[in-house]
Amino acid sequence: MPNLKKLLVAVIMIFVSLLLLSQFHIDDQLFVPSQPSTNEVANRPPKAKKSQETWKQLRVQVNLSPISFIQLNQANQSFIDETGIYVELVNTTDKLTDADWFNQLVQEYSADIMLSDSVSVMGFAKKGWLLPIEQSSNAGFSSPAWLMNQLKWNGYTWGVPAQIDPYVLVWNKELMAGRTKESLPSNWEEWKRILDPSSQDGASALLERGTAAVELRAMPQAWFAWHDGDKEAFLSLIRRLGLLWPEVNQAPLMRADWYAKGVSDNAQGSGLKWNQQLAQLESYRAHFIPWGEKASKSDTWDLLRAGRVAFGIVPYSEAVAEVSEPLAIEAPADVHLPAGQWATSRSYMIASSSQHEAEARQWIDYMTSLAVQREWYDTLSVLPAHEQAYIDRWRDIRRWLPDMFLPQANQGAALFHAMEPIYGWIGTAELWLKGAATTEQLQKEWNHSSTISR
Repeated sequence: MPNLKKLLVAVIMIFVSLLLLSQFHIDDQLFVPSQPSTNEVANRPPKAKKSQETWKQLRVQVNLSPISFIQLNQANQSFIDETGIYVELVNTTDKLTDADWFNQLVQEYSADIMLSDSVSVMGFAKKGWLLPIEQSSNAGFSSPAWLMNQLKWNGYTWGVPAQIDPYVLVWNKELMAGRTKESLPSNWEEWKRILDPSSQDGASALLERGTAAVELRAMPQAWFAWHDGDKEAFLSLIRRLGLLWPEVNQAPLMRADWYAKGVSDNAQGSGLKWNQQLAQLESYRAHFIPWGEKASKSDTWDLLRAGRVAFGIVPYSEAVAEVSEPLAIEAPADVHLPAGQWATSRSYMIASSSQHEAEARQWIDYMTSLAVQREWYDTLSVLPAHEQAYIDRWRDIRRWLPDMFLPQANQGAALFHAMEPIYGWIGTAELWLKGAATTEQLQKEWNHSSTISR
């Protein structure tokens, strides 16, 4: 009988133990989604904390490519494990308009942190949608002056730079075989010679290169393409063609001017301005065909590979993800001044509605640290916003940022500032190239914009 009692007690204890273990397992599973959303990337709770009540949650909204989203997920999970701060990431498929941002920010559960184009930060700040960023040890305050100036207003800084994305020229090597040798043209006159060999200048250029006997592929109708509505892409295109250039005291800026001693890189460059000769394209406007804003890859990259578009101006981040034979990317360092390229950037912002400001700052500091930016560069070739990367010369990093945007360049911030009033003209210029504005309108808008920029 005692043995039977002992057996019954043992059975009851085992049963109770199993019941308790199953209960703990269920509680633990409350924080592991069975089917995680494609937008949510914090897939497991932090290791640093065990109690649900002690966790603090942040929500971060970004607009990234799928592969970049995976990279951010990995860095985000490391942050969660190290700090115990739970972070949900949401990736939107389309860029948000101002109306979209407003709708997001007035919601009760809006994102605490957002990643957006740096040029939009000041507009959001002026509408009261953001919290100012205090200067600290984070990487954002070690960014070049031209970038940081975009984020300052009313004595405060409103964003932290995360990435720099220059525009690059992508071209079809097979299509251009026999027309070019090692480098592409540096001014419009040279471009005409290789793109229009039927002209007298073009035929002479081919003879000089010794390519008269080479059977050239016929040039497509579309010589150059860019994403319609992308002002920075269009700006970069006409910069690359040598039709928009910076000058000081009526002389084009050359490479030596970027690094001249005794020149301060401030917002007011003495005698510094932009000049243009876009009207030289008037007879060739039919060869500039933008891709639609909703264009698919078959409308862009497949056309480039097939040789139905000769050259495309695209963000570097897009090019490194898509380019394969027979396409090639021209590094900005290979562009001969005074022609050049343009660059954009993305920055993190904290919503004014955030209830977790301290944690949001901590997350941004982590994501913009030099170590994390190095991981992005080594894995996906994403260019960092931290200027130390360019000073230390990570791999070939300096080849991918135009001269005027490098930390050592003296005129970058001044040139960026001088470009601000010209942005209105960029829109008119794009319309003119599509035949929707007259040459008189083009010049009138330029005269007005350039007067403001002086």
